[in-house]
Amino acid sequence: NLIHMVFDNGTYDSTGGQPTTAPAVRFARVAQACGYAAGWEADSLDGLKQAVTQALETPGPHLIHMKIAPGSMKELGRPTVTPPEVARRFRDFLAPYRKTAD
Repeated sequence: NLIHMVFDNGTYDSTGGQPTTAPAVRFARVAQACGYAAGWEADSLDGLKQAVTQALETPGPHLIHMKIAPGSMKELGRPTVTPPEVARRFRDFLAPYRKTAD
């Protein structure tokens, strides 16, 4: 079962903290409209624990939208790997698990 977790700080922190459109989006409801079994919103650790517990107890897929505070570590570096390289690494990682055609 899949538990899809969205940690949402409502900003583009890495580019200066500009606000996103996320506060207007109900991700849990969008997930349910797209066929997820359930979706939850949480804005506290207790809420997150409750959502995870419920997700683990029922068939999925599930989405948990966790609202978090904006901000990042001052010393947080920038990515050094390009998006195509990330995609290649991910494909390579998944390759051993791919089912072969009969």
